[in-house]
Amino acid sequence: SKKIVDKIAKIEGCDVEYEELINKKIEIINIEDKETNQELKNLIKRKENMNANIIEIDEAICYGEKALDAIEKVIKELETADGWGIADILADGLITTTIKHSNIDDARGYAEQAQRMLGKFKKEMSDIRMVTGTEIAVGSFETFSDYFFDSLIFDWVVQSEIGKTLDTIKNYKNQLDKAMSKLYEEKVTEEFMTKQMEEQINHIIENA
Repeated sequence: SKKIVDKIAKIEGCDVEYEELINKKIEIINIEDKETNQELKNLIKRKENMNANIIEIDEAICYGEKALDAIEKVIKELETADGWGIADILADGLITTTIKHSNIDDARGYAEQAQRMLGKFKKEMSDIRMVTGTEIAVGSFETFSDYFFDSLIFDWVVQSEIGKTLDTIKNYKNQLDKAMSKLYEEKVTEEFMTKQMEEQINHIIENA
């Protein structure tokens, strides 16, 4: 797409004169050795496709990191609310209950942020072609905030409900952590492969 092509142009920042020299060199190769010329064109095309894929991976990582940040804030707020035990509520009454309610409301707000970022994360993942053969399951993230709201729709003061929600949110975080690790691994692999292709391209051009 134009968006990807524009991004590639910005990221690579190729010198125009150098590109013209390469094109002229390809024309010469085309005249003298059509087989080598086709190999060169294939390598350049594969490199461009891989660069475009790396851009998609970077965008997925960006949204994944934002989702993780929001999820960590959800956990922090729930842990704070969970820390207000029944004894504290009975002792301090309305003030403690109000503070605890505020923690839950903040957690809900962060959960909504996390859901938005997870939606964008999933969209970016659908555009990524994994070369490592790794599969990343993102379907479970769709129900992140749904579960969160359902589990706290009853009396939010009940400690067991907060504890159960905390366990589930931490499980989502672990899943996202694993997905992000696979993405980082994929990025490193593709960057290495791109570098190898660049070396092959340069070797063909220099020795043509």
